[in-house]
Amino acid sequence: MTHPYQVTDYEKFKKTFPQLEPKTEPPFTCKWEVENLDVIPSKEGLSDVIHIVHIKVTREGATESKRIPVQVASENMVAKSFVPFDEVKEELVVEWVKEVLTKLRQDYVWDIEWATPAPSETVVRTLKA
Repeated sequence: MTHPYQVTDYEKFKKTFPQLEPKTEPPFTCKWEVENLDVIPSKEGLSDVIHIVHIKVTREGATESKRIPVQVASENMVAKSFVPFDEVKEELVVEWVKEVLTKLRQDYVWDIEWATPAPSETVVRTLKA
């Protein structure tokens, strides 16, 4: 999957937005984890329907995380695409969350990763001559 916030057509981007530089991947890694899920016990004949996902995003090396609740749209859910709760894996839920955020705003995932707290402890050092 290509990330939705990357510019793949640099020339078109520069013509459209000459004063801006496209966003690129952050030079760090963020880990997306599911903290917990709010589940509707029964909805439209389906059981254990995920309604709200509580996500924790941690930047590599940081001690603090950014926590966000994301409501997963279950209003237009089609029964044939339903995944039974016992078969749902964390990677799939994180993928759903990123899709929901990207539909809200194309660069939302990128902004969350950049807004996630940086490592709180750094030390400035110099090399001896």
